[in-house]
Amino acid sequence: MRFIFNNSNNIFPKVSIILVDWSCRESFHILHYLNKQTVPRDKYEIIWIEYFNKKANEIESWIEKCHFYNKPPVLDKWLIMDMPDKFYYHKHLMYNIGIMVSKGTILTICDSDAIVSPTFIETIIGFFNKNSDVVLHMDEIRSAETKFYPFNYPDIDEILRSKCSNLINGKPKGLVDRSFPFHFPNYGACFSACRQDIIDIGGADEHIDYMGHICGPYEMTFRLINAGKKEIWHPKEWLCHTWHPGQSGDNNYAGPHDGRHMSQTALSIRKTGRVFPLVENPAVRKLRIKKDKKNPESPLFSLALSIAEQDKLRIDVKKYTGVKYWSMDKKIKMMEHKNNSHLGGKYITILPIIIKIYWEILFKVFREGILLTQKSYFPSKNVSKGSLEKGFDSKPLKNKNIKTLFLIITKFFRHLNFNTLYTIERCRQCLKDLNSINVTEVALFGIRSINEVLIFFAMEYSIKIKVFYNTTSKKLKDFDILPLENLKDYNGKIIIASFDNTEGLTALLKGAGINPKMIVDLW
Repeated sequence: MRFIFNNSNNIFPKVSIILVDWSCRESFHILHYLNKQTVPRDKYEIIWIEYFNKKANEIESWIEKCHFYNKPPVLDKWLIMDMPDKFYYHKHLMYNIGIMVSKGTILTICDSDAIVSPTFIETIIGFFNKNSDVVLHMDEIRSAETKFYPFNYPDIDEILRSKCSNLINGKPKGLVDRSFPFHFPNYGACFSACRQDIIDIGGADEHIDYMGHICGPYEMTFRLINAGKKEIWHPKEWLCHTWHPGQSGDNNYAGPHDGRHMSQTALSIRKTGRVFPLVENPAVRKLRIKKDKKNPESPLFSLALSIAEQDKLRIDVKKYTGVKYWSMDKKIKMMEHKNNSHLGGKYITILPIIIKIYWEILFKVFREGILLTQKSYFPSKNVSKGSLEKGFDSKPLKNKNIKTLFLIITKFFRHLNFNTLYTIERCRQCLKDLNSINVTEVALFGIRSINEVLIFFAMEYSIKIKVFYNTTSKKLKDFDILPLENLKDYNGKIIIASFDNTEGLTALLKGAGINPKMIVDLW
């Protein structure tokens, strides 16, 4: 590992921006936008970390021009890790290197090919001046048009006028539609937290599950929440991203995920309450226990690469297999470890419940005279909050020709199957996570069909179910259904057995006096 450039003049920055590359960036335009900010350049530092050994000519040229015209450098620290080609990239290792060399009291990790507004740094500094014990996320608007590739430096207004995949009323969909709180917002777009808070939880987790495409700073978000911090999404500041080939991770190697490209290992943190990483970087650990406060040039710096599972970064192709997923209307292939199956179970014994879920959705669809069809697996702002089936925009079936109707129906049943299997997998994984922390009894609160799935899998994990369900029904299988008021006398974990309006149901439970730490959702 070596410094290509190290600006010693920027001594006391407020914010450190960590940008990572694994010889994949075609454009380095984020440096252009980061150098056009409303705050003085010495208020923030820009750190660029290359995983392999590519020395980008564009960055080198910019540094030379800045020096020639006596301007602040386009970045402050440029590191090349010189990892062997036989190792696959691990973003979390790069994050930890950035933590080690940073000087700012606030660390920001963001998409390295994003576009940021001139107020980006000002907003981060202003937010942390007013808030403590927080994690700040900013969402990202993604343009689907190809006219900006190769990147031609559009302004943000031009991007917003283009066809965007997640734009609703001028805002990112994740801020407007909260029905899929862990999939509509882009958790990997931009993460900011206090540097000391990050060190106190052991930095980024270098477990092998986070290798490759399925990973991101949000695993630190979930552990920071468990440590008592509050997650906040900024309501007015966000990033932009333009289309480029391979942006969905096609043919990338990936660790375990939930079927919708959210790390399963990270999602499990929310249920287990874990604060520290599974694999802690030794250098970050020394910082955490305050045995070494020296600069990055000390032995601490070289120690940062001595990760416990480094040799596992070698890709044994024989152990991986290609699994295809729908991303919008495009199929992509992820290279996954053969032991990590996602939505691949053949649930023959639970077939009656699957049929019941199908029937509930179909009844809803035909009763409302709509078919849920559009480009995403997820709902739009037009989908009613009470809809059982989340996944598609609502469109009337009138004035459709036979070919269009066939395509609509085919797409609907494809997504129906995906979402049903997704529901079943999330129920099973939730119980598995609770079992791992020795939970032996839970209460359920939510949709009847999802309750039945949880009851089915509870036996597999030796978890006793005590059902509470605020409905006119009196029985669910062999379980009594009690009113919501009874929950305040229950001291165990309560699973929200629903994917619909989970934030609203969580608020309802909190309003009934339930300890938030005892509430578990299926995400």
